[in-house]
Amino acid sequence: MSKLPENLAKALLAYDDPLAVFTWAGGDDADLVAKVDAQDIEGFRGAPVRYQWELGRFDAGPVLCCYLEILDDPANPYGLETFLDLAKEDGLALARRLIDQDHLTIHFHDMSLGYQFSKRIAHRELQRAELADLVEQALEHLAGVGDKADWYQARQEFMQAVTR
Repeated sequence: MSKLPENLAKALLAYDDPLAVFTWAGGDDADLVAKVDAQDIEGFRGAPVRYQWELGRFDAGPVLCCYLEILDDPANPYGLETFLDLAKEDGLALARRLIDQDHLTIHFHDMSLGYQFSKRIAHRELQRAELADLVEQALEHLAGVGDKADWYQARQEFMQAVTR
């Protein structure tokens, strides 16, 4: 994904820090777009990537997180995380697409959104099954929270509770 959609580019440029977001236009694969300093990206070529799905359940609602580590320096891997809001129709559709997808493609862009390269990694059956289970747990939790759900508050609580 060397050319980002205009709305995604604007959203990414609104943040000064490195970040990652899943994107999906429907029909095609869901991809991960990472905005990272160009000097860091150079070390990512050929580096293994490990990732895990995490679910936080808070009074404000569920938060689904994908945490990635790029093992450019095994003693100090580069970490990225991104979050899905399953209370939103597009967030839930994206999660369901990822459950059915046997790979993840990460598109690396520098901080000014210049395309650097893409890396495709396996999204193995076990990881997809774990994601499916977490989505179901999140939906059950969301049903219990009801109209009190505040995803932004829940994400804030997740970030405070999880230290990396």
